[in-house]
Amino acid sequence: MITKLLLSTLLFGFSFAPHVPWVETDVAHLAPEGLLHQEVLRIDPDFGKGHHDIVVDSWMPADAPQTLSEVRMWWLHSQENDERSPFGKGVRRFVDLEYERKDVRRFGVTLRGDRKEWSFDVVLRDGGRAVAIADVTTSDGSVIPQCEAESAKLLVRRVMGIPAGLRGLEVICHDAEGKQHRGTLPEHKRKRR
Repeated sequence: MITKLLLSTLLFGFSFAPHVPWVETDVAHLAPEGLLHQEVLRIDPDFGKGHHDIVVDSWMPADAPQTLSEVRMWWLHSQENDERSPFGKGVRRFVDLEYERKDVRRFGVTLRGDRKEWSFDVVLRDGGRAVAIADVTTSDGSVIPQCEAESAKLLVRRVMGIPAGLRGLEVICHDAEGKQHRGTLPEHKRKRR
């Protein structure tokens, strides 16, 4: 009973927490009053647009910085002072995103496309730094559990040179001992509906 009451209070509290709107957002406005912002990970989208990256951002309430309040994956425009903007209709035809709160310090992010999906978690470490972690499969088939991403590349499937879907998510990450690895996130097939 107490656990349900505590959870309801947390969720109710988050509903009134400040939010960053889902519109083009200047860097100066990424941390509105009441929120702290962190860039978690930049992802090279392999779409052929050198001035566009994908970025994973996170936010914490200023009065509770040990809690993740929101996580978002969206465009970063490097030629426009790292301004952020949501994915447009063209990208959303091929890519679907889902965010799942796993606890007060962890969000799951699932990227879907071409009846496949790839998942990773954004975790708020004890020192207050938000990081992206996932189990990563290296080229020799080894699985590195909970590898912390340093950089990533969204691999695109092309038809006659034109992006037509997703092929995977490649990362450079480091394990718990600090050893660097290169690999891909596990791919899960989705059934047709």
